[in-house]
Amino acid sequence: MKNLLIIIIALLPAYFAAGQTKAKKKHKGYKYPAIGRSLPDNKRYYDDCKFINKYTVAQRRKFYPYSKATKILAVSYEMPINLPVTIDSADVDTSIRYEDTRTGLFVKNGKLDHTALREEKVLTQSQIDSLTSIFYNYRTRVIHNYAFLGHSCFNPRNALVFFDKNGKVFDYLQICFECLQDRSQSEKFGTGAYCNQKYEMLRRYFAELGFKTGTQIRKSE
Repeated sequence: MKNLLIIIIALLPAYFAAGQTKAKKKHKGYKYPAIGRSLPDNKRYYDDCKFINKYTVAQRRKFYPYSKATKILAVSYEMPINLPVTIDSADVDTSIRYEDTRTGLFVKNGKLDHTALREEKVLTQSQIDSLTSIFYNYRTRVIHNYAFLGHSCFNPRNALVFFDKNGKVFDYLQICFECLQDRSQSEKFGTGAYCNQKYEMLRRYFAELGFKTGTQIRKSE
């Protein structure tokens, strides 16, 4: 009995060593996620817009504000010189003409000041359908939990203006291609799920409509 106990004690170290070896083999090749960066250093996370064809034309036409609009006007303008641009759109009263300004997006009592615009174009139904497809049928190719931090600037020079059946403006969406930001007057809608090429797609959309203001790529870019 004493000899058997000695043999068991002698074999215990070998038994535990074998168990550790198996555990190491089981987890071999596992890589812990990198820590200390907001986004992964991987091209697929940046070249990530994917067409998902989730919503049909009929479904998109029922979304606000497209369901209410009888006319959608695409416009361009320059930011007024003295307009205080802030992150909180509530701080900017676009119904007021600021001193020393000749251009901007000015809506007062449902009326759009066309004299302050650089370019404008009424969208056809086909052009609206193409636009909403960009908004709602493109999302990130790779699903991940990394947050887009955005940019601190907001200098919109293009917008979509929505008119109701009475010819009055009931909402608008300002877009800044330079800062990758958009703001709607009602804050009820926007450009849809974010993916990195979406603003470039929208910039090209406006450029194909013939817009020059806000769509030109700067040489420094």
